Amino acid sequence: MNLDKQIWPGYIPPENDELFSSWFIRLCNEHKIKSHSFSKIYFNNAPIWNRDVDLYCPELIKEKIKAYTFLSNTQIESLFLDSYQDLLFNENKDKLFTVNSLGILHRKRKLNGLRYCPGCIDGEKIYFRKNWRLSTSLVCNTCNLMLLDNCPTCKSPICFHRLETGYKSSLLEYPLNICWVCKNNLYIDPSKVPATDLLKQYQTYIDNTLINGYNDKTQYSFQYFYILISLQKKIISKSSGWSRIKNASRIEYESILCQVDFNSKDLSLLRNSLLVSYLILQKSPKNFKTFCSNYNLRYSDFTKDLHKVPFWFINFFRDSF
Repeated sequence: MNLDKQIWPGYIPPENDELFSSWFIRLCNEHKIKSHSFSKIYFNNAPIWNRDVDLYCPELIKEKIKAYTFLSNTQIESLFLDSYQDLLFNENKDKLFTVNSLGILHRKRKLNGLRYCPGCIDGEKIYFRKNWRLSTSLVCNTCNLMLLDNCPTCKSPICFHRLETGYKSSLLEYPLNICWVCKNNLYIDPSKVPATDLLKQYQTYIDNTLINGYNDKTQYSFQYFYILISLQKKIISKSSGWSRIKNASRIEYESILCQVDFNSKDLSLLRNSLLVSYLILQKSPKNFKTFCSNYNLRYSDFTKDLHKVPFWFINFFRDSF
């Protein structure tokens, strides 16, 4: 640790698993300065809010953080979604379906790409976690609640940096758990969003796979997530020509998918279809063979549109037949 470094006067350390954008807006507030001005002074006016800075961060910003804080290179890298490289994804194009898109238009967000736990944001320290950007994150296993992806009142996407918009002579006027559009609290009664035991089981498996970098299916976690999400996409596919997996899933897992609107992009569709994808991959070879036989599912149904098929899934399919 270099004690001669010129540390930011209002420096606060990021919280565990905190997103850079969340830490940055809190850091600006501690300095009594708006984020645009902070970036202009310390980051050479690097763009922050008109790009997905958590996923595609300029190296300049990382260098400045290193210069003005006591954070190590590892701690700095852990603020950004690139830290999931070789855990959640392996190739850049895989980021597009493992990390939720924000739908950025200038400084606005058109898509519900950032999720949150209504229990966590009601705490003493309000911040947004890195894993809430992941398409595989459905549950907070600390609070045992389902994650939400928009304002419970007006359904607007989470866009906390917009809270400082329009207050030219004042500081950030609202805490980060306030909706930037309707100014209502994002908190919701936990009794309305309890996580089921099955969802908690799913999330525990996913979290452990990310932490360890492997699971009981494969020694490379990113290969598991590649198949998991590819299978989910087939379950919600609108293709009439390649709908066998979708049709089979709707019958086999009717209790999970019966109330899902397949024409929507609602979080319930993504949540339930991902859960079904997980359950299919959790089948034993014998049960998977029965599942495929009952619905006339072929290897090509599972591997269509995959630019590569991981060896673990080839083995999984082969062992079942």
